[in-house]
Amino acid sequence: LEVNKTLRELDLSWNGVNYEGSVAIRRVLLVNKTLLELNISNCNIDWINAKIISEGLAKNSTLKRLNVKKFFSSRKNSIFRCSWRTT
Repeated sequence: LEVNKTLRELDLSWNGVNYEGSVAIRRVLLVNKTLLELNISNCNIDWINAKIISEGLAKNSTLKRLNVKKFFSSRKNSIFRCSWRTT
């Protein structure tokens, strides 16, 4: 995924994302220059892994749409909903 020249959209929704997964997503966001849309909704990502992914988002300049609906989860079952899109 890092060097894929044709990938424009990646849907990882409804997949549990652990530490290794969040590191892989961060790496894709840092290196891949063709990805325009990323869906990581309903992935039950905790705050530590969310921070890892955010490091990739902060440096990514090509992503146009990010879906993180029901992205976070905690012991108290709090949910964060967000959808982001550039124009």
